[in-house]
Amino acid sequence: GRRPAWLMRKMSMRNQVQRRRKKFVQILLVVLVLCIAIIYRSALIIRNIIPLIVSSTRSHHAIILRWTEDSPIVGLSQNSDDGPRNYDNTVFPTSPWLAPPPHITIQVDHFLSNETANTSSPFYLPEALQPSESANFTILQSTPFHKINFEDFCCPLAGDESKIKPHRLCWQGVCHTPRACRDSLYPFSGEGEKEYFRFRDDILHDINAKRLLRSRCDFRNRMITPPYKWCKQWLKNEGGTKHSDSVAEGVVVATAPFDGKLGMNPTHLEQYNHQNIDPYAAHLPPPGCSHFSYGGGSGSYHHVILFPLAKLAFCGIPKVGITQWIQFLRFTFGAKDYQASPYSKPDQRLLRFDLMREEVQKEILNDPEWKFAVFMRDPAERLLSTYLDKVRVNSGNGGMEAIHFRNVYNFTESPTFEEFVETIAKNKTHCPVRGGSKRENLHGADWCTDPHWRPQTMACGISEFLPRINYVGSLNHIESQTRTILQGELWERYGKYFHWNTKKEGKNKEPECASSPPQLRVGDSLYGFQQHPLDSGENIGKTRQSQVAKSKSIGAHHHATGSQSKVDEYYTPRLRRLVKETYRRDYQLWELIRDEKDVVSGSDLALKISGECRDAASQLAKA
Repeated sequence: GRRPAWLMRKMSMRNQVQRRRKKFVQILLVVLVLCIAIIYRSALIIRNIIPLIVSSTRSHHAIILRWTEDSPIVGLSQNSDDGPRNYDNTVFPTSPWLAPPPHITIQVDHFLSNETANTSSPFYLPEALQPSESANFTILQSTPFHKINFEDFCCPLAGDESKIKPHRLCWQGVCHTPRACRDSLYPFSGEGEKEYFRFRDDILHDINAKRLLRSRCDFRNRMITPPYKWCKQWLKNEGGTKHSDSVAEGVVVATAPFDGKLGMNPTHLEQYNHQNIDPYAAHLPPPGCSHFSYGGGSGSYHHVILFPLAKLAFCGIPKVGITQWIQFLRFTFGAKDYQASPYSKPDQRLLRFDLMREEVQKEILNDPEWKFAVFMRDPAERLLSTYLDKVRVNSGNGGMEAIHFRNVYNFTESPTFEEFVETIAKNKTHCPVRGGSKRENLHGADWCTDPHWRPQTMACGISEFLPRINYVGSLNHIESQTRTILQGELWERYGKYFHWNTKKEGKNKEPECASSPPQLRVGDSLYGFQQHPLDSGENIGKTRQSQVAKSKSIGAHHHATGSQSKVDEYYTPRLRRLVKETYRRDYQLWELIRDEKDVVSGSDLALKISGECRDAASQLAKA
């Protein structure tokens, strides 16, 4: 009963054909599904890209920033009050098929044109936000720090003859910004501006000039607590500051009595606020002392930075948001690594008031077109932030200040906050700062202490030339007050476009010295400089952090301590009284400005807190 061989072969062939046919049908179905998926996905992409291609062929513009009252938005639109518009001026439909969805992954740099550099163009983008020519940024996120070749990303400033070792380029070079490496004018607008703001070089080449400046710094530093004159420029024959006995021609002087209200401008004193101010004849250490010390004794003007575009001199005070202002300064330069830790970057020194020539410093101080601005912070909160960030050693916090503080007072470990406050309050610094370590005198709450807990009123000449400060702001209202200070071209060209990337954690965390420029996408929101709560101060407060987490606009480099939310946890009634007594001069100003929604002028504050200043103002009004 065996089947013939020919029948078995025929049946085997039939089975093979059936299996092949079944496999072919399966493959055909898979290919069909893939084709449908590809076609569907392509349709979605084409539907979103066609408007870009069409608009690009019409006007060579594709993706721009549309500024609204709330925020700039990276979108497929021109400026419009009633929402996004196509390039033929028709309103975008609300359908998600045509409106630019926030999650679309089209990079801005795919469509940027030359118009982005034109400040009068609706497609303008600040240079710091435009695409970089440097290497692939994913290397920074995927490669261990010690294996990154930073020569691919960073370089010294053009014309810098100092030799920077390759492993230091990340910190001491400018990253992702080829113009800084090629253009010797970077970041100035021309040769004239570069020459005007050039460094003071006499102390480098003239030993007598260096000795003179050093003796000035040491002599002033011997006065541990300089006298508070507040309005030295109003006082006649005070320390070399002299005033004309007559009022300038054409100036109307109001004689209304001071009514005790801020912002009333009771006496027209502007002509005296910038008249014959000589910081080298004042009681405070003069500008330039930072050439000899970065800690105690670094000078009152160590952290004054200049914005020539708006003729703005901003007085930065450590632990009062100074990091963000230096980053913003580099943003205006066009530095694409502006989110990096700024303190070692060479370009941020180019517009430091303290490092400039003496004649330029005096010109700026006495030029009424230059405006001076400063923000202040609750002294108790600032001192706690200093302790958490600089003195307490925990999870990597605490650096040179913490080590020195323990060594000076023989602490075997980090002092408690109570021990820190008590030590600050009862110990006095020994001046002047002498050779050796530049931070050898950190203790005490007086002139020669570390700037992080030095009284705020000893910065920028506030204790002597307070009326010269045009804008005194409070960290409590930094968002609205920053816009007031940056009003005009500085805000329109840079302030409102300022952007933070989300800071990635874990393996994707970039090195703080070489943060990549923002990779903007359609739908990204740009809140503007200091316009989001997290950007204020040193990114303080858990409530502020939670708000920012929702918008994903966190800064790349900051010193978050959460001190605002920890004040009640660390302070006892006795410690509060001790801090108020130690920083009583700071509290004099802070209690006048903390609830003011608008910036306050230094003239108003001087009249409010000093009877001597009121008497001087009265005499000037009668002159």
